Parts: sequence; C-alpha cells; structure tokens
Amino acid sequence: MKLKFNFFKFFLVSLCLSMLLLSSCSGGGGSDSRGTTVELEYASSSVGPVISEVSIDPRDRLEEFSPVLVNVHLENKGSQDLSQGEVSLLVGYDASIVDFGDASEDGISLLGYNDRNPAVEEEFIEFEGYIGRIIEETRSEVEVPLFVKAEFSYSTVLEQEVCINPDLYNFYDGNCKNPDGEVRANAQYSPVVVSGFEQLVSERLGVAYFTFHIENRGKGTVERITVTEAALTTEDMSCEFKGEGKMDNYDYVFDAGESYVELECEHHFDPNDAAMEKVLYLDLFYDYVLQEEVTLTVVGSNKVS
Repeated sequence: MKLKFNFFKFFLVSLCLSMLLLSSCSGGGGSDSRGTTVELEYASSSVGPVISEVSIDPRDRLEEFSPVLVNVHLENKGSQDLSQGEVSLLVGYDASIVDFGDASEDGISLLGYNDRNPAVEEEFIEFEGYIGRIIEETRSEVEVPLFVKAEFSYSTVLEQEVCINPDLYNFYDGNCKNPDGEVRANAQYSPVVVSGFEQLVSERLGVAYFTFHIENRGKGTVERITVTEAALTTEDMSCEFKGEGKMDNYDYVFDAGESYVELECEHHFDPNDAAMEKVLYLDLFYDYVLQEEVTLTVVGSNKVS
C-alpha cells in the first residue's frame, strides 16, 4: 500500500508540473495583458492629430513630362477619436504645370491614443500627379508650391473632481472647500484645451458658476465648436460661449484669427445640501484644420542636374 501511495503522489506532482509548464508556454507571447498597466507617453498636454510628413517622390526636383507622387502621413497623437477626416492637395502655382486631378481623400477616421487603444493610429495617403510643360520658355525651372490640407472633427474631454459646498464658512469636519482663484484643469491631450477655470458658489442663490478658459494650442485652426455635454456627476449644466465670434444655432463660430474663448456654465443646487465632491464632465466637439506646404521644383527636360 505504501508503494502504491508514493506512485500516486508522484503522478499527481508530475501532472501539476506539466500543466504549469503548458500554461507558461501558452502565455509567453504576451497576448494576455490582464493585470498589466499600459504606460501612455504623450508629447504634451495639447497633442492631437498631426501631419507628420509630406514627401515628394521620387524627389522634390523633377523634370517636365514626369510622373510625381505626394505622400502624406497623418497621425492621431491625441486622446480622442478623429472622425469625418478629409485630406486634400492643392497646387499653388499653375495647375497646367502639375496636375493631380481631384486630389482629395475623405472618410478618414483614426482612434485616439488612450487606455483602450494604446497605439498611435496613422493613415498614409498618396496623390498621383503628372508634370506638364513649363510654359515660360525663357525659364529653365519653376518652383511649384503644394498645399496639403487635413480637415476633421475632434473632441476635448475634461473630467475633474470639484467641490460644491453651499456653506461657505463651514469646511471643517471633513467637508470640502470651494476653490479660490483659478483652478488648473486636468490634462485633456487634445489640440483645443481647457487650460483652467474659475468657480464661484453662491449660497444665497443656490448656484455654482463656472468660467472655463478654452484655448487652441495645436498647430491648426478651429472653425467652430459646440458643447456636447456639460455636467456635474449626473446633473446637466447650462452653458454659453463668450468671445469675439458668433453663435450659429448651438455652434460657436470663431472669428478670423481667434484662438481663445470662454465658456460660462451654471449648476443649480439646494442651499440645504451638504458639501460634496462632484465629478465635473465637459465634452467639447469642434472642427479642426491642419495645413502643410512643400515645394516641387520643375526643370526643363534638358536642365536636370
């Protein structure tokens, strides 16, 4: 009986070791990321989609009567999704010299760089063109500017805990305290950012007033912006833009060259409520435009060096 027991115990130990070995081998590829923490590395707090590169193939100095390619590399380095994207190419000198036809591509969408998608998504766009004849016969070469334009919709999302204390003089016994002065906003990792905000709580009126400072810190321009959602925990706030531009229904249309606007919001509460930490949630949706310029040098067919 003792010999049989030892053999049985040896069999069980061997079986367990085999199962552990198989388990470690199957998990060695790193496909299972449960229990791991993804480290995101943003270039700055105001990152977003960028035109990473514009290149001319086979080179940026070509002779007349040659094919030419313009390659555009678009990346979404921000935290939110890029939607309704369109990239277009415009010849800035004379379309009779370089013809790209209808040089545009739309329907582009790129996921944001965040915990759900810890990789920067990118798009490569190629425009095919043909170089014609230099019309000015007295000129041996012509510099042709090429303009790349990327238009898309993007978002800025701010989530941050704030205090709403109806009793302005009682912030002891664990109660939170209403902030004094400007509050620094949490990073949003978008080209348009909420740099900070002021909060004023009126106990008598039962209203908390917020003034958000919104700035375009990206490399592009903003045409219009709207508030998709503004809430404290589950309670919606009423908001209004204040700036040099104008309202178009629910959209604020930026004035030419304008890169800053304020958003004033109100939260109504019961003055008899206890002091409470609430989650501020602000979602802004806007149109954004990026532009890059490159130069193609066209030379006469017998002048290439």
